[in-house]
Amino acid sequence: MTFADCMRSHGVPSFPDPDHDGVLTLPAAIDPQAPQVQRTMHACASVQPSSLSLNQTPPG
Repeated sequence: MTFADCMRSHGVPSFPDPDHDGVLTLPAAIDPQAPQVQRTMHACASVQPSSLSLNQTPPG
């Protein structure tokens, strides 16, 4: 997926690929509110799918 590739290439190396339904499940180690993740999401906004759905895996 282009968006996941963009996120990884811009400094979030463990950003996952979406599942077969297009849902991205973030590992607990990725904080979607962290400044680095926010900057990277902004940098990759042009390739972000309009149907993007992010889930956060609970820690554990």
